[in-house]
Amino acid sequence: MRTPAPIAILAGIAVAALLASVLPGDPAAALGWHKSAPWSLRLVTAHFAHLGVAHIGMNLAALAVLGWAALRVRLVAGFLLALLCAAMTVDAGLILQVWPVDWYVGLSGVLHGGFAWLCLHLATARRGLLPWLLWIGGLAKVLAETQVPAGSPGPMGFPLALAAHLYGYLGGSAWAVAERLLRRAA
Repeated sequence: MRTPAPIAILAGIAVAALLASVLPGDPAAALGWHKSAPWSLRLVTAHFAHLGVAHIGMNLAALAVLGWAALRVRLVAGFLLALLCAAMTVDAGLILQVWPVDWYVGLSGVLHGGFAWLCLHLATARRGLLPWLLWIGGLAKVLAETQVPAGSPGPMGFPLALAAHLYGYLGGSAWAVAERLLRRAA
């Protein structure tokens, strides 16, 4: 049985993150984005690097749940585009320093964008009130996180770049709106 390309891409993202996390030395330091070199390949590699087993485990679990949800409603290809758009807005936010972030690693900003897109896509497809409530709850969460000082330790003990969650959320939301407008125009 052939694996559909979007599912293979999701699996590839997970494998790339796992591989980036088992590199010798300090993968987060080697692959993470740093404010001192904003326009570098690290804008890409930072999304795959993680701060340890708990960090990557949490991100891959979220990727699996969101990927499964997108698969259940037959939206995996759109979900992948939302992840790409979220990655680009996280990168833009890091470069522009709207909320100061000194360094960044992990998929969490991108995953927040995937969540936002999935909620808005389902909400605008008239799938009930729940997707709207989830999107509003997610927005409230990322807006509240902007009040936490950058680099504060999270529940797992590692420092968080919470602004990346907002950047990703906005990117996923923007893609949902753009996609809806493109469908209307067609």
